[in-house]
Amino acid sequence: MKYIIALLGFMTFTIQAQVVFKAGPSRAFTMAKDALCFKNATQVIEDYGPLGLGTLGKKEGICQGIAGVTAAFVENAVFSPSNKKLSADENADLIERAIQLHSGGCKKRFTVPGYKNMQEFCSANLSEIVFQATMYNADIATYEIGTYNLTSFLFYQDNLLTSHGARVLLHNNILSLKERLEEGRAPLMLVYKHVTMVTGLRYKIENGKLSYIAIDHYDSNHPEKLSVHYILYGTDGLPKTGKNRMLWDITPDRTMVFCSLI
Repeated sequence: MKYIIALLGFMTFTIQAQVVFKAGPSRAFTMAKDALCFKNATQVIEDYGPLGLGTLGKKEGICQGIAGVTAAFVENAVFSPSNKKLSADENADLIERAIQLHSGGCKKRFTVPGYKNMQEFCSANLSEIVFQATMYNADIATYEIGTYNLTSFLFYQDNLLTSHGARVLLHNNILSLKERLEEGRAPLMLVYKHVTMVTGLRYKIENGKLSYIAIDHYDSNHPEKLSVHYILYGTDGLPKTGKNRMLWDITPDRTMVFCSLI
């Protein structure tokens, strides 16, 4: 019964077939402006990442760190190119503060002076962004994945879902992503061995029933364009049996973070 009630949050009893939610408080995400300026699992991560973690990041990637830093700026940053740029140390403090706000789910806008968008800011502060993204990658791996989702992750892995319980869990994670988007966040989505940043959600209703959900997301392995992840739905209002794999909402929202102090 719970998933049937939750499904009503997706359904619109109008002639409109698709509904779209976009991440961020006031603007749509674009790769050319809002993505980071480097690709996942490349030499730059070893060059600028912390000792040991940088080498590991070049080999295995820092996908959740890239997604997390990007989301931190999408959610709260206001770029002001007409203002005087900060020093390198001040920009480092700004990046750290953005991550702290993101980890706590804080809605607290901050200004990035001297730059018109994230791509420009990233290019000018590449070493610091790579360093802090690598650190945040390890942090998210410890908390959001290791502490809260590891058991489920190890159980479902990359398998096609067939049980009723698995289908309900997948549906609930999708509902969670939708709620984050409605709150103005840019959610982090975990699939097997990879994390991306959700930028929007679309779904189609046919004959009064949910047909599929399309999750638009920024994938740092493929930064040339936005990627799309489809979830097919059955007539019972749940993801189809044997057609979908598990995904998890791992958006940081840590209660130990006091937003007023950041």
